[in-house]
Amino acid sequence: HMFGQVHQISRLVFIDRRLIISGSQDGNLVIWSARSKGVKKVLKGHDSSITALTLNSDRDLLVSASHDGNMRIWNLHSFTSRKSLGNPCAVKALKILNDDATLVSGDSQGGITVWNLNTAATVKSFDAHHGEVTSLSLLGRSRL
Repeated sequence: HMFGQVHQISRLVFIDRRLIISGSQDGNLVIWSARSKGVKKVLKGHDSSITALTLNSDRDLLVSASHDGNMRIWNLHSFTSRKSLGNPCAVKALKILNDDATLVSGDSQGGITVWNLNTAATVKSFDAHHGEVTSLSLLGRSRL
């Protein structure tokens, strides 16, 4: 039995066969050891439910999003948040592009925003749908 997350788990990502990251409704991220089934680290930085998680290609950078529109960029070597991004509404989907410097977010009001991960600046923003954007996929080399 695994303990460490009191609230309902809302998102999961697998880093490799050794680590699992779960995000929950209390806004916490828990890094789990898949081998020992124990908690390795709890990351605190969100005030509302985790709504999306994405990893870069090297799997050493995590971006988490919450219902309040806050996004955090986490270094998975030091388990610290190096930057925060703000969206005006709930972020429902995240994807880091192949260049590992560009993040795309989809939100509850149908918006899609392209972010520069190094500067935390908005590159492009547009209304894409009438409903919420709940998933993002990459096609081909996916350069914007």
